[in-house]
Amino acid sequence: MDSSRTSRRRIAAVFFIFIGVAVAAYVTQASRFSKSHAAASHEIAFLVRGRVLARVSTGAFDLSAPSERMRLRRVITGQLPSSVSTRFRGVTTRYELRRRSAAAAALRLNDGNGRITVATAPTVVSIDAPVIKQKLRNNCEAAALQVLLQTADIRVPQLKLQEQLPKSGPLDPSDSAAGRVWGDPDAGYVGRPNGGGTAGGFGVYPGPVQRLAAKHGVVLQDLTGRPARSIYATLLKGRAVMVWVGLGDGPYSSWRSPSGRQITVNLNEHTVVLNGLDKSDRLSVVNPLTGRAEDWSKEKFETMWQLLGRRALST
Repeated sequence: MDSSRTSRRRIAAVFFIFIGVAVAAYVTQASRFSKSHAAASHEIAFLVRGRVLARVSTGAFDLSAPSERMRLRRVITGQLPSSVSTRFRGVTTRYELRRRSAAAAALRLNDGNGRITVATAPTVVSIDAPVIKQKLRNNCEAAALQVLLQTADIRVPQLKLQEQLPKSGPLDPSDSAAGRVWGDPDAGYVGRPNGGGTAGGFGVYPGPVQRLAAKHGVVLQDLTGRPARSIYATLLKGRAVMVWVGLGDGPYSSWRSPSGRQITVNLNEHTVVLNGLDKSDRLSVVNPLTGRAEDWSKEKFETMWQLLGRRALST
C-alpha cells in the first residue's frame, strides 16, 4: 500500500514538472514571438523638408551588436538618395542630404521607432529671372533693378524706374578753377542715362536703388562690403543679387559733389543680376548690357566686383 501510494506521488510529481516545463517553454516562446513581432513593426521614417522620403524597418537588426548597427547604417544610407531637388515660387534648389548624420540619429533611437528629419545643405540653385537688355546707354542700374524686382514678382518697366530714381548734382559737370563739380552716386543718379552732354552719364550706387525698391514694396538687403561667400550663401537661399562690377580697371575720374564730398569712380561701372549657382561653382548672370543670360566663374565675378567696391543688393 505504501509502495503504491509512493509510486502515484512520483508520477504526479513528474506530471506537474512536465506541465511546468511545458508552460515555461510556451511563455518563453510567446515572449520571443511577441518581441520579434514588435521588432518587426519597428520603423523609422526619414523626412526631407517636411516630406517622408524613405522608411526603414529595424526589426531584422540586433542593435546591441556592433556589426548589426553597421549593417543598419549601410541600409539607411542606401535607402536615402544623395540629393533631392525642390521648386518653390520660381526657385529650383538641389539639396545634398546628410545621410551619415541621419543614420547616426537612427542608431540613437531607444526603441527603433520614430521620425528623423534629415539635415540638408543647398548646393545648386536657379532663380527664375527675365533676361532683358537696357534701353539706354547708361541705365544698367534701372534695367538690373527691373530684373531683380521681377524675381520678387513685382513688374515695373526699366524706363519708369529710371525716371523715379533721384538725381544728384547738375546734369553735366561744371568745371572751374576750384575743380570739377558733379553729382554723388550715393545720393542719386549722376549724369545723363542716355549719354550726351559734356561728360555723358555715370550712374548710381545701392542706396538710392534700395530706397526706390522700397517704394514698390520690395525690401532689398544691402550686402555691400561683405565677403563673396555671403553673396553665394544668399543665392543658395533662393534670393537673387544685383551687383556692381567693373567692366575694366578704369579709367578713373574724380570730382566734388555739390555738398563738397570728394567722389572717385571707375567709369567702367556696370550692374548685373546673379540668379544662379551650379555645382561646379559657375554663376548664372543676367547682363543688361548684352541682353543675355551669361555664365561666369566665381573668379571672374569676384575680380570685377572688387573693382566697384563690392557693392550689392539682394531680395
